[in-house]
Amino acid sequence: EAERSEREIQEQRLFWLHERYGTAEATLAFWETVQKETEQSAGASIHALIADAYILTINGSTAKVGIQSKSKLTQLAHPGTQTQLNRVATRVAKRDIALEFVLLDDLPG
Repeated sequence: EAERSEREIQEQRLFWLHERYGTAEATLAFWETVQKETEQSAGASIHALIADAYILTINGSTAKVGIQSKSKLTQLAHPGTQTQLNRVATRVAKRDIALEFVLLDDLPG
């Protein structure tokens, strides 16, 4: 029951973010692949930082990603972590792309 309600909250959040930011299906697919690739190539600790993150938009060479935790946002600001994640994103996008992490403090649920 708790798992189902958590899934419903996640779906509600995704819908809300999609509506607010106009997140395209291709953008969502890109982020899903980045998350999978990060787990495989950057390791569990870095993957854990983005596992519950939400892709918001891709504008030119920047992908804006929402994070729910200030502490994770701080950890993601580390240059080494940024370099690893940007490498994964560039490999997935097949072009230069940088991830910009922002705090989401107004999510529903």
